[in-house]
Parts: sequence; structure tokens; C-alpha cells
Amino acid sequence: MQSITTCGNVFRFLQKVKIIIFIRDEEIRGGVVLGLLISEIEQKEMEYLIRRELDELLLDLEDHRIDHMVKRAMKERYRILFQLYRRVASEKECMKYIPSQIEK
Repeated sequence: MQSITTCGNVFRFLQKVKIIIFIRDEEIRGGVVLGLLISEIEQKEMEYLIRRELDELLLDLEDHRIDHMVKRAMKERYRILFQLYRRVASEKECMKYIPSQIEK
């Protein structure tokens, strides 16, 4: 009887959290997968923070005073942040930040 109660508690806990799995391209062959257990509030906070950073990068990429080499690094950072954003945001939200917009 005790194990059924414990399983019920675990099940309720798992319903309240999201599991986000990060896979690095260079590590897929080795089978290394990183997992992160976060609550819905933490997921929304991550989504907000990444979205703010993506918006800042988009604004900076439009600035003609910034050197080409710096912009290349900013585009790489944008690509990485977008991959992370895809894991925490809805598909509709992700459509607004598709990296092809920055490949000008």
C-alpha cells in the first residue's frame, strides 16, 4: 500500500514539472544527453530571458556600426540561443525568431 501512495506522489510531481533534454551535436554519437527538470514557472522564466536576449541580438545585428567579425559571433550566439529557445517555447513563438531572418 505504501508503494502505491509513493507512486501517486511521484506521478503528481511529474505532472507539475517539465523535462527538457539538451543534446549537443558533437555528443550525440557518444550518447551523452543532458536533462533538466524544471517547473512551469521556471520554464516561462527561461522562455522570457532567452526571448529578451534574442530581441537584443536582432537589434544589434541591424546596427551598421558593428564590425563584421563581431556580427558573425553574434549570429552564432543567436543560433545557439534559438536552439535553446525551441526547447522551452511553443512552435508559434519560435516562428517569430527563426534564424533565417538573420542570415542577410
